[in-house]
Amino acid sequence: HSEQLMILGMGAYRITAGELLEDYTVASEEMKARVGGSRPFFARSEIASRVDDGVLGKLEGLRRKKTGNKPYS
Repeated sequence: HSEQLMILGMGAYRITAGELLEDYTVASEEMKARVGGSRPFFARSEIASRVDDGVLGKLEGLRRKKTGNKPYS
């Protein structure tokens, strides 16, 4: 409580969860428009999304062979 009062006294202000969500949504849309993509600017960029399915299958086979793991069902 005292930390909150000190921070408010230094000029900070509180917003509701709804206001935070609205700010986040607006900022996200602005970033999408700026980079020109449908994907959010901050989205993860995993290599698996850019590798052919056949290659991914071969890599998964090698991984299982090395670790002895059974495939996920």
